[in-house]
Amino acid sequence: MPTRPLPPWPYPRWIAHRGAGRLAPENTLAAFRLGASHGYRMFECDAKLSADGVVFLLHDATLER
Repeated sequence: MPTRPLPPWPYPRWIAHRGAGRLAPENTLAAFRLGASHGYRMFECDAKLSADGVVFLLHDATLER
């Protein structure tokens, strides 16, 4: 079976996990800014919906960590 070259990947190859790892509090604007200052262009974050319908960023199921 002949192979065809893949088209160029248009997205960043490295993704900052929840911002800047352990350098700033995760899922915060400070973490995303710090990640950007280190050259990251894509960020993974965790969005949840509060009981009153407001979207917020939090990874864990509770606030106990």
